[in-house]
Amino acid sequence: EFENAKHIIFVGQKRDLNAINKSNSKIGIDLNEKRQEIAQCSYDKGVGSILGNGWDEISGIKNSGFDTGNVNWWDSKLELLKGYRYNIALENTLWNYYVSEKIWHSIKAGCLPIYWGKDSSIYDTFPKDSFIDASEFKNSSDLIDYTVNLSYEMWRERMEKCVNVYNESMM
Repeated sequence: EFENAKHIIFVGQKRDLNAINKSNSKIGIDLNEKRQEIAQCSYDKGVGSILGNGWDEISGIKNSGFDTGNVNWWDSKLELLKGYRYNIALENTLWNYYVSEKIWHSIKAGCLPIYWGKDSSIYDTFPKDSFIDASEFKNSSDLIDYTVNLSYEMWRERMEKCVNVYNESMM
């Protein structure tokens, strides 16, 4: 499955960077902007799929299910995530103990999450070297290159750590 999987997916609305509220971030990094930057870089390097409202000129897919008012949008999202190795799962904002569905959906669908760990409390839940921590890379290009070069064994080891946390959290 790993060998046949597509590389990276980002599912989300393309936002006007001028309209993003910078006060949403406690450390001055807007994670919406960073998420879009990583997604665009993965696409530009030929390894990323991007879809959602506003990205249709890239993906050819107008929406992800969420933007259409689908009450079961997460089912559509989980189906889209299946078949990918990684999912860009950065939160909208950075606050301690704020974790949305993004990281959990990635794991449930079998994607290793790309998440922002710095200055968050995510490591209270997840062990180091589980998800790919985007905050540990100098830039998006280095992050994407890391995912391209990550061996199956290292991917599986990280994914198993994520799955273990997921399973423990569901008990």
